[in-house]
Amino acid sequence: MAVALHKGKEKELENLESLVIQRKKKIDVYPLPIETGKEKKKLLLPLEENDLYLQRIRFRLIPQDCIKGSKEGNIRVYPIENLTPQRFKNKIVIIGNSDPERGDVLSTPVGDMAGMFIHVNAIHTLLKGLQPRRTQWWVSPLINLFIILCAAYLFHYMDTLWKDLLVMMVGIFGLGAVGYFWFFKSSGIFPNFVFGIAAVGYIEIMNSLKDILVKGKKKKRSKKARRVKDKK
Repeated sequence: MAVALHKGKEKELENLESLVIQRKKKIDVYPLPIETGKEKKKLLLPLEENDLYLQRIRFRLIPQDCIKGSKEGNIRVYPIENLTPQRFKNKIVIIGNSDPERGDVLSTPVGDMAGMFIHVNAIHTLLKGLQPRRTQWWVSPLINLFIILCAAYLFHYMDTLWKDLLVMMVGIFGLGAVGYFWFFKSSGIFPNFVFGIAAVGYIEIMNSLKDILVKGKKKKRSKKARRVKDKK
Protein backbone atom coordinates (compact mmCIF):
# COMPACT_ATOMS: atom_id res chain seq x y z
CA MET A 1 0.00 0.00 0.00
CA ALA A 2 2.81 2.41 0.91
CA VAL A 3 4.65 1.69 -2.35
CA ALA A 4 1.52 2.07 -4.46
CA LEU A 5 0.69 5.42 -2.85
CA HIS A 6 4.31 6.54 -3.19
CA LYS A 7 4.13 5.79 -6.91
CA GLY A 8 0.89 7.76 -7.28
CA LYS A 9 -1.41 4.79 -7.91
CA GLU A 10 -4.44 6.08 -6.02
CA LYS A 11 -6.86 5.39 -8.90
CA GLU A 12 -5.53 1.85 -9.35
CA LEU A 13 -6.04 1.21 -5.65
CA GLU A 14 -9.63 2.45 -5.94
CA ASN A 15 -10.17 0.01 -8.83
CA LEU A 16 -8.65 -2.74 -6.72
CA GLU A 17 -11.09 -1.98 -3.91
CA SER A 18 -14.05 -2.27 -6.26
CA LEU A 19 -12.72 -5.55 -7.67
CA VAL A 20 -12.37 -6.99 -4.20
CA ILE A 21 -15.89 -5.90 -3.23
CA GLN A 22 -17.56 -7.14 -6.42
CA ARG A 23 -15.58 -10.39 -6.63
CA LYS A 24 -17.41 -11.47 -9.79
CA LYS A 25 -14.51 -13.77 -10.64
CA LYS A 26 -11.72 -15.12 -8.48
CA ILE A 27 -8.72 -12.77 -8.52
CA ASP A 28 -5.75 -13.93 -6.46
CA VAL A 29 -3.21 -11.32 -7.60
CA TYR A 30 -3.66 -7.79 -8.87
CA PRO A 31 -0.79 -6.58 -11.11
CA LEU A 32 0.04 -2.93 -10.59
CA PRO A 33 2.57 -1.49 -13.09
CA ILE A 34 5.26 0.65 -11.46
CA GLU A 35 8.59 2.07 -12.55
CA THR A 36 11.64 0.73 -10.72
CA GLY A 37 14.47 2.95 -11.87
CA LYS A 38 14.76 2.66 -15.66
CA GLU A 39 12.70 -0.52 -15.79
CA LYS A 40 8.93 -0.95 -15.80
CA LYS A 41 7.76 -3.87 -13.68
CA LYS A 42 4.55 -5.05 -12.09
CA LEU A 43 3.90 -4.82 -8.39
CA LEU A 44 1.89 -7.94 -7.60
CA LEU A 45 -0.63 -7.22 -4.87
CA PRO A 46 -1.90 -10.49 -3.34
CA LEU A 47 -5.62 -10.36 -2.59
CA GLU A 48 -5.56 -13.56 -0.56
CA GLU A 49 -4.07 -13.27 2.93
CA ASN A 50 -2.49 -16.73 2.73
CA ASP A 51 -0.51 -16.00 -0.45
CA LEU A 52 2.85 -15.98 1.34
CA TYR A 53 4.88 -16.56 -1.82
CA LEU A 54 4.36 -13.04 -3.12
CA GLN A 55 4.89 -11.57 0.34
CA ARG A 56 8.46 -12.84 0.74
CA ILE A 57 10.93 -10.13 1.71
CA ARG A 58 14.38 -9.80 0.12
CA PHE A 59 16.51 -8.52 3.02
CA ARG A 60 19.04 -6.15 1.43
CA LEU A 61 19.01 -3.30 4.00
CA ILE A 62 20.84 -4.47 7.11
CA PRO A 63 20.88 -2.39 10.33
CA GLN A 64 23.68 -2.43 12.88
CA ASP A 65 24.27 -5.55 15.01
CA CYS A 66 21.99 -7.68 12.84
CA ILE A 67 24.60 -9.89 11.17
CA LYS A 68 27.39 -11.09 13.43
CA GLY A 69 30.03 -10.86 10.72
CA SER A 70 28.93 -7.37 9.67
CA LYS A 71 27.97 -5.42 12.79
CA GLU A 72 28.03 -2.06 11.00
CA GLY A 73 25.33 -3.03 8.51
CA ASN A 74 24.67 -1.00 5.37
CA ILE A 75 22.01 1.46 6.57
CA ARG A 76 23.38 4.93 7.18
CA VAL A 77 22.14 6.64 10.32
CA TYR A 78 22.24 10.42 10.01
CA PRO A 79 22.81 12.65 13.05
CA ILE A 80 19.68 14.40 14.27
CA GLU A 81 20.98 17.81 13.27
CA ASN A 82 21.25 16.64 9.61
CA LEU A 83 17.63 15.47 9.41
CA THR A 84 16.31 18.48 7.56
CA PRO A 85 12.80 18.53 5.98
CA GLN A 86 14.44 18.41 2.54
CA ARG A 87 15.68 14.89 3.23
CA PHE A 88 12.09 13.65 3.58
CA LYS A 89 10.84 15.12 0.30
CA ASN A 90 9.32 12.42 -1.98
CA LYS A 91 10.37 9.74 0.48
CA ILE A 92 8.52 7.00 2.34
CA VAL A 93 9.01 7.54 6.07
CA ILE A 94 8.85 4.64 8.52
CA ILE A 95 8.42 5.66 12.15
CA GLY A 96 9.39 3.08 14.76
CA ASN A 97 11.67 2.11 17.61
CA SER A 98 14.68 -0.21 17.31
CA ASP A 99 15.26 -0.51 21.05
CA PRO A 100 15.27 -4.26 21.97
CA GLU A 101 13.50 -3.43 25.24
CA ARG A 102 10.40 -2.44 23.28
CA GLY A 103 9.90 -6.11 22.34
CA ASP A 104 9.61 -5.43 18.60
CA VAL A 105 12.68 -7.42 17.52
CA LEU A 106 11.99 -10.44 15.31
CA SER A 107 14.07 -13.22 13.77
CA THR A 108 14.79 -12.91 10.03
CA PRO A 109 16.95 -14.95 7.60
CA VAL A 110 19.79 -12.44 8.11
CA GLY A 111 19.51 -12.08 11.90
CA ASP A 112 17.40 -10.42 14.58
CA MET A 113 15.86 -7.22 13.24
CA ALA A 114 13.54 -4.57 14.64
CA GLY A 115 10.07 -4.46 13.11
CA MET A 116 10.64 -1.03 11.56
CA PHE A 117 13.59 -2.39 9.54
CA ILE A 118 11.51 -5.35 8.37
CA HIS A 119 8.95 -2.88 6.98
CA VAL A 120 11.80 -0.95 5.35
CA ASN A 121 13.08 -4.11 3.66
CA ALA A 122 9.58 -5.05 2.50
CA ILE A 123 9.06 -1.64 0.90
CA HIS A 124 12.59 -1.72 -0.58
CA THR A 125 11.81 -5.14 -2.08
CA LEU A 126 8.82 -3.70 -3.93
CA LEU A 127 10.43 -0.42 -4.96
CA LYS A 128 13.45 -2.20 -6.48
CA GLY A 129 11.35 -4.78 -8.31
CA LEU A 130 12.75 -7.64 -6.23
CA GLN A 131 9.37 -9.15 -5.41
CA PRO A 132 9.35 -12.91 -6.10
CA ARG A 133 7.29 -13.93 -9.09
CA ARG A 134 5.66 -17.24 -9.77
CA THR A 135 7.35 -19.25 -12.51
CA GLN A 136 5.65 -21.06 -15.36
CA TRP A 137 3.93 -24.33 -14.39
CA TRP A 138 6.57 -26.45 -16.15
CA VAL A 139 9.64 -24.97 -14.40
CA SER A 140 9.30 -26.78 -11.06
CA PRO A 141 8.68 -30.27 -12.58
CA LEU A 142 11.62 -29.77 -14.94
CA ILE A 143 13.95 -28.79 -12.07
CA ASN A 144 12.76 -31.74 -9.99
CA LEU A 145 13.29 -34.15 -12.91
CA PHE A 146 16.83 -32.85 -13.43
CA ILE A 147 17.64 -33.21 -9.71
CA ILE A 148 16.18 -36.74 -9.59
CA LEU A 149 18.25 -37.84 -12.60
CA CYS A 150 21.44 -36.33 -11.13
CA ALA A 151 20.75 -37.88 -7.72
CA ALA A 152 20.03 -41.30 -9.26
CA TYR A 153 23.27 -41.17 -11.26
CA LEU A 154 25.27 -40.20 -8.17
CA PHE A 155 23.70 -42.75 -5.83
CA HIS A 156 24.32 -45.48 -8.42
CA TYR A 157 28.04 -45.35 -7.57
CA MET A 158 27.49 -45.46 -3.79
CA ASP A 159 27.94 -49.09 -2.74
CA THR A 160 27.53 -48.85 1.05
CA LEU A 161 24.90 -47.59 3.46
CA TRP A 162 27.24 -45.02 4.97
CA LYS A 163 28.06 -43.55 1.56
CA ASP A 164 24.35 -43.29 0.77
CA LEU A 165 23.71 -41.48 4.06
CA LEU A 166 26.66 -39.15 3.52
CA VAL A 167 25.62 -38.21 -0.01
CA MET A 168 22.03 -37.69 1.12
CA MET A 169 23.00 -35.39 4.01
CA VAL A 170 25.49 -33.41 1.88
CA GLY A 171 22.93 -33.10 -0.91
CA ILE A 172 20.10 -31.93 1.33
CA PHE A 173 22.02 -29.57 3.61
CA GLY A 174 24.71 -28.54 1.14
CA LEU A 175 23.21 -28.37 -2.34
CA GLY A 176 19.76 -27.65 -0.94
CA ALA A 177 20.87 -24.69 1.18
CA VAL A 178 23.17 -23.26 -1.51
CA GLY A 179 20.59 -23.82 -4.23
CA TYR A 180 17.79 -22.16 -2.26
CA PHE A 181 19.98 -19.15 -1.50
CA TRP A 182 21.36 -18.72 -5.02
CA PHE A 183 18.05 -19.20 -6.84
CA PHE A 184 16.13 -16.97 -4.46
CA LYS A 185 18.80 -14.27 -4.52
CA SER A 186 18.99 -14.20 -8.32
CA SER A 187 15.38 -14.79 -9.32
CA GLY A 188 13.16 -15.13 -6.25
CA ILE A 189 12.48 -18.80 -7.07
CA PHE A 190 12.40 -21.47 -4.37
CA PRO A 191 13.13 -24.76 -6.22
CA ASN A 192 12.57 -27.93 -4.20
CA PHE A 193 16.05 -29.51 -4.25
CA VAL A 194 15.31 -31.58 -1.17
CA PHE A 195 12.48 -33.60 -2.73
CA GLY A 196 14.51 -35.28 -5.49
CA ILE A 197 17.60 -35.96 -3.37
CA ALA A 198 15.60 -37.24 -0.39
CA ALA A 199 13.36 -39.45 -2.55
CA VAL A 200 16.21 -41.15 -4.42
CA GLY A 201 18.35 -41.29 -1.27
CA TYR A 202 15.55 -42.93 0.69
CA ILE A 203 15.18 -45.68 -1.94
CA GLU A 204 18.95 -46.27 -2.06
CA ILE A 205 19.20 -46.41 1.74
CA MET A 206 16.35 -48.93 1.88
CA ASN A 207 18.10 -51.04 -0.74
CA SER A 208 21.37 -50.85 1.21
CA LEU A 209 19.60 -51.92 4.41
CA LYS A 210 17.97 -54.76 2.51
CA ASP A 211 21.37 -55.94 1.27
CA ILE A 212 22.79 -55.80 4.81
CA LEU A 213 19.87 -57.85 6.17
CA VAL A 214 20.09 -60.36 3.33
CA LYS A 215 23.83 -60.80 3.87
CA GLY A 216 23.20 -61.23 7.61
CA LYS A 217 20.65 -63.97 6.95
CA LYS A 218 23.00 -65.72 4.54
CA LYS A 219 25.77 -65.68 7.17
CA LYS A 220 23.43 -67.18 9.77
CA ARG A 221 22.34 -69.88 7.33
CA SER A 222 25.94 -70.70 6.42
CA LYS A 223 26.85 -70.93 10.14
CA LYS A 224 23.91 -73.28 10.77
CA ALA A 225 24.92 -75.41 7.79
CA ARG A 226 28.48 -75.67 9.11
CA ARG A 227 27.26 -76.67 12.56
CA VAL A 228 25.07 -79.38 11.03
CA LYS A 229 28.05 -80.70 9.04
CA ASP A 230 30.28 -80.64 12.13
CA LYS A 231 27.70 -82.64 14.11
CA LYS A 232 27.50 -85.26 11.36
